[in-house]
Amino acid sequence: MDWSAEFSAAISLPSQTCRSLLKNGADPNARDLDHWTPLYYACRIIKPVSGVDSFVDGFYYQPRARQRAKALILHKADANARGLDSSTPLHCAAASRSLGLVDLLLEHGSEANATNFEGRTPLHLAATTNKASVVSNLIATGAHIDAKDQADRTLLHLAAMSGAAECINELIKRGASPNAQDRFRGTPLSVASIYNSYEGIEALLHARTAEGAPIPIDIDAGNARGGTALHGAASANACRAIKAFYTVKGPNFAINLEPREIDVEAAGLLMTYMERDSWPPTNDSGRTPFHVAAEYGNPEIIVKMIKKANQLHFAPEGILRKGGAYSATALSMAVSNGNLNAVQALLKVRQLATTGTPMERLPPAASDRSAGDGILQRLLEERDNEGRTPLALAVECRETTIVLELVNQGADISVGYKNGQNLLHRAASDGTTEIARAIIENRFQELMR
Repeated sequence: MDWSAEFSAAISLPSQTCRSLLKNGADPNARDLDHWTPLYYACRIIKPVSGVDSFVDGFYYQPRARQRAKALILHKADANARGLDSSTPLHCAAASRSLGLVDLLLEHGSEANATNFEGRTPLHLAATTNKASVVSNLIATGAHIDAKDQADRTLLHLAAMSGAAECINELIKRGASPNAQDRFRGTPLSVASIYNSYEGIEALLHARTAEGAPIPIDIDAGNARGGTALHGAASANACRAIKAFYTVKGPNFAINLEPREIDVEAAGLLMTYMERDSWPPTNDSGRTPFHVAAEYGNPEIIVKMIKKANQLHFAPEGILRKGGAYSATALSMAVSNGNLNAVQALLKVRQLATTGTPMERLPPAASDRSAGDGILQRLLEERDNEGRTPLALAVECRETTIVLELVNQGADISVGYKNGQNLLHRAASDGTTEIARAIIENRFQELMR
């Protein structure tokens, strides 16, 4: 009789049922279509359950699963059986946060450094769970703390991106490198920023060695494109569109990499640790975090960076920095992407650059003009390498609402293009009547003053 189906279904039942099936001849190494054995399912059950008290989890769910796994192992279940994705039961137990299951498997010969199809060891998965005891026990039994997956990501990379602060602290104390680079030259800090993991960023910046000394973390390290951790934090909204789940073939399980709501505090925290002379950081294409936030449509982060730069007395001219293929400002980038909210956030530099900071305390570069009106006016006037101001670009892109916003903020409507056309020429030729009307009305009001 083929017991595999009945056995797989019964694995979630009390351990007595599991033992009864084994006594009646069920194969402990039977495989399903994904090549998973019953031992895998026994280890997979342990997951944090919403609304379940930790006491119930620790004294009911986990002991029952351990009993089932032990019964299987005593009946010669293979502790190193691999599924189609090359994961072992220990991978599953490590991701399930169960210290009891991990210890049981290690006691019965599970390979601590077995790798799955992504090159990840059980310790990689344990590092994402925020359960330091599992990490500690795996290392104590020979798991490599410097193991890298196929993307050259270390345990600390995965712990940082998932916000596992306890595991970050444990790994740092055991000597994990805080500045290790993955295949794309991303450090744990920059990866945490990309995944919008405030907890991971905070833990890395505050981590201490086993002797209590601060770690030498490079906050300005650039990735393969020169982007710093702050560039990553500025693009945090992109994580909403990324299914940041690590899954295995067959029955899937997530390991704390769910898409997160945007956390603007991550950018502010990173800026606190920056040197004034390095503001604003630029990537290989010359883009600042303002450019990145504008590109991804993150108005909240733009506002946060303007406020924080003011509080830290960073030069307000940083928002004027040009970059990208067209050597444009962040405002022009927001315009070209048609993102009204990002445009409005950047235009708030008038109010935000002067809030709470006396002029005599501003850097010398900012003291020769109003840190609000002067910067805003320059932001409206800056041209890209095609000679276009943000308003000219908005007219060209037929962004009516953005044109109106820029005009209301005082943008010069007399500017033109390299071919000699003015804004009204372009609006008329494109058939954008609302834009043409706005330009004419604004010009009429100027003449009547």
